Amino acid sequence: MKAVRPLLLLPALVLASLPVRAHENDGLGKDLFLADPFPYPVGTGLAATPTSPPLPLVGHLLLPGPNGDLWAHKNVVAVGSWRGANVGVKLIDISDPAHPSLAYTMTARPATTYEDPMILEVQTPAFQGDLLAVGLQNGSRGVEFWDVTNPRRPELLSFYEAPGTIGAHELFLTRQGDRVLALLAMYTAGMRILDVTDPRQPRFLSEWRMDRALAISPLLGAGYPASFCHSVSASADGKRAYLSYWDGGAVILDIADPSKPRALGRTVYPLGEEGDTHSAVEADGGRLLITADEDIDPTPAANTIRVTAPASLSGRYAGIELGWTRQLAGGTTAKGEVADLGTALPGTNPVVDPKGKIALVDPASGRQGQLDQVAWLQSKGAIAVLFSTPFYRSGPAQPQITVPGMSLLRESADALRTALKAGERVEVEMAPGPASWGFARIWDVRDPANPVQIGRFATPEVSQYPLPQRGWFTIHNPLVRGTRLYASWYTDGIRVIDIADPTKPREIAHFLPPKDPAAPITMNADPMVWGVVEHNGLLLMSDMQSGLWIVQDAR
Repeated sequence: MKAVRPLLLLPALVLASLPVRAHENDGLGKDLFLADPFPYPVGTGLAATPTSPPLPLVGHLLLPGPNGDLWAHKNVVAVGSWRGANVGVKLIDISDPAHPSLAYTMTARPATTYEDPMILEVQTPAFQGDLLAVGLQNGSRGVEFWDVTNPRRPELLSFYEAPGTIGAHELFLTRQGDRVLALLAMYTAGMRILDVTDPRQPRFLSEWRMDRALAISPLLGAGYPASFCHSVSASADGKRAYLSYWDGGAVILDIADPSKPRALGRTVYPLGEEGDTHSAVEADGGRLLITADEDIDPTPAANTIRVTAPASLSGRYAGIELGWTRQLAGGTTAKGEVADLGTALPGTNPVVDPKGKIALVDPASGRQGQLDQVAWLQSKGAIAVLFSTPFYRSGPAQPQITVPGMSLLRESADALRTALKAGERVEVEMAPGPASWGFARIWDVRDPANPVQIGRFATPEVSQYPLPQRGWFTIHNPLVRGTRLYASWYTDGIRVIDIADPTKPREIAHFLPPKDPAAPITMNADPMVWGVVEHNGLLLMSDMQSGLWIVQDAR
């Protein structure tokens, strides 16, 4: 681990690029402080080009929804289905891409979601042909393996039952020499590796869980604080696995010996981020990693305080808004003089009168103790509360708390207290950070023990707030081919992004499926693009409601 340099004053104006040290609550009552997440320039940030040309439509096939992810192989596209569709995987013939046709629909197990299919051509002594694997969730839990060499007459080869409460949420098929492996992402049950060289007899090799292997379970943000293995992908040679661990970032595993996975490193979120690593794929021969944050709640998770006095401390400092205090949304602020209340607790005599001031206080023990503490300071007339130790903003709103609250890095709080003890007047302004849906991050992983974020890409709609009447404007699935990143983006359709310079990703094309003007005002009236794949110069995408869309890739 690199040494952490002390940092008090944060001169940047946008928290997403603040050079703060990353901090995570590891779920065990300890703090992890890691090195500066942005030691190098990160490009221009919101680099979308709204005038990028639309991709020409080639074909469309309406499918019963809700539709899941998709995979293309030869002249076949496999599209997953949610349990509400009451069907399994749909196999579609695209030999004539202008007129795709349904070749076969797999019978669904009761109340089961077939979300994530993948097809791999396999040539082993035990099996020769096109192997389809699909994760099963909810009703039945595990993975089915099918022979789809003849897509109009597929054959079920086996069903592997996976442990845990979800099943196999997502999966990845990969080769490792003459061996075929299936990597299963199973939420809180972690990642499981199967040997499917003989897909009629899947064989368990190993499992890996962050909470057990690293003894951490980071919880970030307000929208969905959790750590679980959501997705998995593999390197081109099948010797590395990339686990998308939500608030735990993307974990890089050495699976050269698939019976003994070994953690090499992981991506770490900067202070105050929402988290939500949904998926991760390698680029540039494994030198880069693209991660997608699926953040469907754009409420600001990160905040700042601006010190206006004394002049020696003036500037912006990182903060994290507490989820259960009055929210600093919609551009509102809280500003005033700071009073140091020390370890003030209900029932004690405050060392200074907080009336009309912003109370700087050491947090009480436990959530209920902190609620009581803030309610008490509010009753004494404090107009806002600053905690001297960083906390993430999980927790429901509390109607009885009508003042805003924020937590600070310990060194920031110490700087304010030093000035107050010297008799200086300290004044601050608390403000919300930027609102954001989820977007793509680009990491340099040449040193897998210390991934460095060097770029990001977001569409213009990512930063819209308050929430639109309908639609989701977060990235979902990334796919990399050469120096192009293809991203499915729900209501923002798909985006084709040039990452030849990963510090300055540049949108070069897009496609938005048409929305239904007769649909009711719900998010389902608009495009809800789930997945995208590139195949023989075409881009194929699955829309949750309207099925399969085929467009010409950008020239």
